[in-house]
Amino acid sequence: MFTYIAAVMRESRPRLPTPKRKEIILRSAHAVFTEKGLNGTTTKELARAAGISEALLFRHFPTKEALYSAVQKSCCEQEDKGPWGRILDLEPSTSSLVFLVYHFFCRMALSERHREPGAGKSMPRMILQSLAGDGGFARHCHERGAAKLVAKMEECLKAAAAAGDAVEMPVKRHLQCWFSQHLAGMLAFNSLHDPPIVNYGVSRQRLGEQAVWYALRGLGLKDEAIKRYYNPKALSLLAG
Repeated sequence: MFTYIAAVMRESRPRLPTPKRKEIILRSAHAVFTEKGLNGTTTKELARAAGISEALLFRHFPTKEALYSAVQKSCCEQEDKGPWGRILDLEPSTSSLVFLVYHFFCRMALSERHREPGAGKSMPRMILQSLAGDGGFARHCHERGAAKLVAKMEECLKAAAAAGDAVEMPVKRHLQCWFSQHLAGMLAFNSLHDPPIVNYGVSRQRLGEQAVWYALRGLGLKDEAIKRYYNPKALSLLAG
């Protein structure tokens, strides 16, 4: 009891507004949890990273698990600010399919954000940690984003087939789309380290372009359709 009171009295000044203090705690916790995961991180490390005492940390987040959940929520909110809402509104077509696959690989899986600290790097790492744990966060991300995007991809693939731009495959369409998404995910995980675990012998940009070609062929798009709609430079400009 006395230790707790002493820790509170020693807390540094000036006092910050609660929202600002929480923002600082979340930002610093991102980096710690990203590197060590939930079980490998102590509250002492989290408090030190935020420049506060454990007592003040517990004022804002009663448990380490509560802080971890808040970090996960913050990661999801950052992802929601991306272009995916606009992409889901695209009309199903061959060109929309190419644009979506391009985003999967070049703007998501191989994004430079994964090499930087913060939410961009935290998201794929936390998904990996979740997959190795109870799977709750990974399942939440699946339902919140990936499942919707893959469903959109399937709509576009159907439209491409109807337009004569894709051949019928023995693999079910929804599986074709999921396999493409999984390839993008593994490329993202591989690129979390610098240098990447697997050295593909090409630049990051070239790797993305090659992966898009591979995925589009795997989805059954004809070469003529890929050449017609897949222009990496133009797509890069459109993506911003």
